[in-house]
Amino acid sequence: MTKQDRNFLKEYELNFKTAVNSDYSRNMPTAAIQRLEQIYFNETGIALKTNYTCGHCVLKTLKTIGKWYFENIKKDTDE
Repeated sequence: MTKQDRNFLKEYELNFKTAVNSDYSRNMPTAAIQRLEQIYFNETGIALKTNYTCGHCVLKTLKTIGKWYFENIKKDTDE
């Protein structure tokens, strides 16, 4: 993963925390969600299909990426 990708993920860490822990998400630009999905796909090989006009769908995507972020990316940068 590139440093640029890590920095981009870090920008949305608060969004991941609220999605994973509080089952809530704030409005996010579609372009940002698409970039998060692309990073996730590049790292895991799993494509997420998100309907960007569906709040529940966006929340589900943020929870999926957030769990992956905290289990893999965040712990690697903290060590």
